Amino acid sequence: MNDIRIHVRMGGREDLPLLFHICKEQTKEEFCLWGADFFYDYPPRLEQMRQSFDSRSCTVFYVAEWNERGIGVAEITEINDKIRSGVLARIVLEPKYRGKGVGKQFVRCILERVPEDLGLQEVSLVVYACNRPARMCYEACGFQYEEELIRPGRPDALQMKISLEEASDEIDP
Repeated sequence: MNDIRIHVRMGGREDLPLLFHICKEQTKEEFCLWGADFFYDYPPRLEQMRQSFDSRSCTVFYVAEWNERGIGVAEITEINDKIRSGVLARIVLEPKYRGKGVGKQFVRCILERVPEDLGLQEVSLVVYACNRPARMCYEACGFQYEEELIRPGRPDALQMKISLEEASDEIDP
């Protein structure tokens, strides 16, 4: 499985069943690690995910596919056209693809696409200090730590950021 080469496409509301499929078997802690608890109730419900998606603006879905099948979802939120920035959020893969470099490939593909797709020059994200695999993935993709954040119930939230202008040579899926 180490030779998986994913395809990344822009997605939308029609991809919510994939998101639901990936997260419906997660524990509450797993669900919270990727920030799902900020928009979705636990245990997840597909209809609630649809309502949440419909109520948010400035959110773009990206879908990771392998063998023409969705295996992961990520969002770009808080898009600010004025300063050309956005937040990479709620990145989740099917469990069998984790720890194999697929997440890193997914993030790098998104970073390669967002300047053209969305006009972004800077992307930030929030990761929990206890989520070592995610932190290592983001570090390998060129994200730098900016500041610690305090979130209700999660004092270990860390903000990371990447300038896509500076990192354009480093982003190589």
